[in-house]
Amino acid sequence: MAAFTDVTNGIPDARWLQPQAPGKWTPAEEVLHVALSYEVALRGMRTGAGMRARVSPMRARLLRWLVLPVIVNSSWFPRAKAPAEIRPPAVAATGHGEFAAHALCARLERVARDVRDELPLASPDLRFRHAYFGDLAPRQALRMLSAHTRHHTRVLARRFPKVAE
Repeated sequence: MAAFTDVTNGIPDARWLQPQAPGKWTPAEEVLHVALSYEVALRGMRTGAGMRARVSPMRARLLRWLVLPVIVNSSWFPRAKAPAEIRPPAVAATGHGEFAAHALCARLERVARDVRDELPLASPDLRFRHAYFGDLAPRQALRMLSAHTRHHTRVLARRFPKVAE
């Protein structure tokens, strides 16, 4: 999370709401997407609620067994459409109020801290659904979140290379 925060803190205000290309997310939307990911995981740890499945149970099992270990143990991250639960709403592109840069970064830091603090309290028997990987235990979800955050850190660092130095 520290590397992601370092990159986002260095994004110039003038670029915060500029997408990389038409149809791509702005840095504000990227940060919100990562925050939403942590919020969904936190809700899962607290209640067992998960995402709507986007693949069949058999495919989710295969992805969990074959793809998830590669994701969490390497720098590779597959391109896939973000599940609806973690897709930023269009209003985030305005950058106003709760979608301002400082507010989004604070939201992400707060929810990441909550996940870190509550993970040791979560039952190891608890499972909640990931859209692509199916039922995950809290520690699996945390490893996935970490890999996901590293992926978005790299995406933003490529867009803002001076920030990443």
